[in-house]
Amino acid sequence: MKLERSIGIDIDAAIVRERVSTYFALSGYMQATMQPQLMTYQRPGSFPGWTPKDWKVNVIIQIVSSPAQPTQVVVAFDIDTSGQFVIKSERQYWQNELDNIEQAIRTGKVDAAASAEKNRPLFAKSRIASAAVIGLAIIGLAIIWAIARFIF
Repeated sequence: MKLERSIGIDIDAAIVRERVSTYFALSGYMQATMQPQLMTYQRPGSFPGWTPKDWKVNVIIQIVSSPAQPTQVVVAFDIDTSGQFVIKSERQYWQNELDNIEQAIRTGKVDAAASAEKNRPLFAKSRIASAAVIGLAIIGLAIIWAIARFIF
């Protein structure tokens, strides 16, 4: 799943880079590259990923500035949803992540506690959906096993 957001802001590119770096460090991402106009971050995933925070994600941030125009920032998330049934609450988590990075770029404020509280109900829904899928798979396997046993 790919998500992208463009942000135009009247702040020096160096300050934007500092704010982006702070946000991703506090949010559990690892910096992969740092160049004047390009920053990349990663968060390794685990399988199964019970919540979107457990999914592998790569983030590319492009920063373009010129004296005559506002600094343009493009944040692009490449989220590995392999083996996932992405539900509405999980999509909302990623929208919240984009909102949080935009707020950090605009204001310099990163509120990890508020972000965690905002995402708590989304994670609960994600876990319930994952448990339901696993439950249905187990029931399906039990039915197949019973039919195979009856036939053979």
